[in-house]
Amino acid sequence: MLQLRTHQIDYDSRADVFHLWHITDTHLGSCAVDEKALRRDIAGIEADPFALWTFGGDWAEFINPTDRRFDPTEVADWITVADLADIAKVQCDHAVELFKPIATKCIGAIGGNHGLYIARTHHRDPHGYICGELDIPNLGYDGAFINLRFKRQGGSIRSYRIAMLHGWGAGRQPGGKMNKLRDALAAYDADIILLGHLHVRMRLSAMTYSCTQNRIVTKRRVAVFGGAYLDGAGYAVRAGYPPAEIGGVMISITPDKNTIECLL
Repeated sequence: MLQLRTHQIDYDSRADVFHLWHITDTHLGSCAVDEKALRRDIAGIEADPFALWTFGGDWAEFINPTDRRFDPTEVADWITVADLADIAKVQCDHAVELFKPIATKCIGAIGGNHGLYIARTHHRDPHGYICGELDIPNLGYDGAFINLRFKRQGGSIRSYRIAMLHGWGAGRQPGGKMNKLRDALAAYDADIILLGHLHVRMRLSAMTYSCTQNRIVTKRRVAVFGGAYLDGAGYAVRAGYPPAEIGGVMISITPDKNTIECLL
C-alpha cells in the first residue's frame, strides 16, 4: 500500500532555492552501470547545501547465480567469485558505501521490481536493509506520498505534495511514455510526481487554475521519469532497446515564489 510521510525544511532567506534530486535505477552490480556518473551526481548533492534527494527503486541488479536471468559476463568486475555466495548482500553493501555521504539529505526511498523479486522469493528485503544501514526513510515498494514543507524563519509554511512510484512499462515509443506521465498526473493529486523503471529522462508539466481565499491563481504540476545509470547491458542490446539516458533529474523549488522547475 502507499506510504505517507512529512518532511519539513527550515530556511532563512526569501531567495533560497532548493534542489530536489530524484535518483533511480542505479542497478549496481552490472558491468554496464556508469558508476562514474553516479558518483558525480552524489558528489554534487553532497556539495550543495540546498540539495535533497529521493530514491525511486532498483538499487542493484539483485540477480542470483541460480536465477535464469543470471549472466556471468554481465557482472561488475568488483564482484568476486566468493561474492557470488551472497551477491545481493554484496550489492547492498556497495550501495550503502556509495550513498552514505548524502544519507542525511534523503527525504524518502522506495524499492523497485528487482528488489521486490528478491524479497518475495528469498525472504529477504534488500531495499529495507539499505534504508536501515543508511538510516533513510523506507517508504516500501508500492509507492509513497511525501508532504514536503518549507518554513522560512518568521514566515509561513509552503507545502508541496510529492508522489513517488517506481513506474510501469509503457512500450518503446515516446508517445507511450508521455501517456504514462499524463496518466500519473490524472491519478495522483500531487505537485510533483516522480517515476522510474523506463530508464528515460522525460517530463510533462500541467498548468491548472486554482484559488486562494481572495484571488485566482495558476499552479504548475510536473510528472517526471528519472533516468537511470545502466546503459548497454547485453539483454537490453539483444532486445533492441535504445540507449538509456544516464543520470538523475533535478527539480528546482523556490518556496517564496512558489515555483517548481524540472531540469533534465
